[in-house]
Amino acid sequence: MDWTSKCPPYDSQYSATTHTDAQDCVEESFCHIAFMLTGKRYSPRALAYLTPVVPTGSSVSLALMAVKKYGLIPYDLWPTPDSFTWESYYADIPASIIAQADFYNVKLLAPNLNVSPLWIEIEFGSNLPMPTRHMGAQINKTQYFDSERGAPIKNISDTTLGGNPIITYQTSISLTPINMAQFKTQSYKGELRIVLQADTPTTWQALCKVYGIDPNAVPDEVV
Repeated sequence: MDWTSKCPPYDSQYSATTHTDAQDCVEESFCHIAFMLTGKRYSPRALAYLTPVVPTGSSVSLALMAVKKYGLIPYDLWPTPDSFTWESYYADIPASIIAQADFYNVKLLAPNLNVSPLWIEIEFGSNLPMPTRHMGAQINKTQYFDSERGAPIKNISDTTLGGNPIITYQTSISLTPINMAQFKTQSYKGELRIVLQADTPTTWQALCKVYGIDPNAVPDEVV
């Protein structure tokens, strides 16, 4: 399958005006694949903050841990600015925005373009002492959707980011929505409060983990 027609709007991890690279290609490519699978645009900037990304980047395992713990935040709630510095890109996200995340059960599968775009790592300069590695979303046999400088759709053989590009990692992804909770209003001790309603004990355990609450020692104020 060719996923070209399902590619998301382009947002770049590189700010040309400040010459700043957010180093979040792992999170960018994951969110791009999520868009192609679900039709929902999520914020790579938010996922990068929650991972968290450092100047040397992150990893597949760290990004997946963040997705599991915090979910995916809709893009419009925390978009990527046209121009940014490292400090502005990684500004703290308000808790009210984090609370609006969508949650998914994520599975990594054998690479198969008929299942999903491929989450790939491309190594540039494999003949060098310190090759450059970059993550992208492979959309067909020869191309990938990218967040770095240059065209958003690049040939895998493209040398914009370095010479001798080779794929060193690839996997398919499945995303199954999880109904984490619903916001409700409730009268409690004479006060009208906004509460989160869990639909199953499993959901309750997950919510407690997300919000840092001990499920076995919940105070009266937590409804």
